[in-house]
Amino acid sequence: MGAPAYEPAILLKIILYAYSRGIVSSRKIAQCCRENVIFMALSSDTRSQFTT
Repeated sequence: MGAPAYEPAILLKIILYAYSRGIVSSRKIAQCCRENVIFMALSSDTRSQFTT
């Protein structure tokens, strides 16, 4: 039936931090979650796609 849902609190933390850094593109946020240590910590090292 598809992948399990992402934790809403984690997604909110990522979005708020990204917006505070001036990052509004979902693809750029997804890239940061793969490459940036702070984003990895905020996301608990879960890998979401930019479509999430």
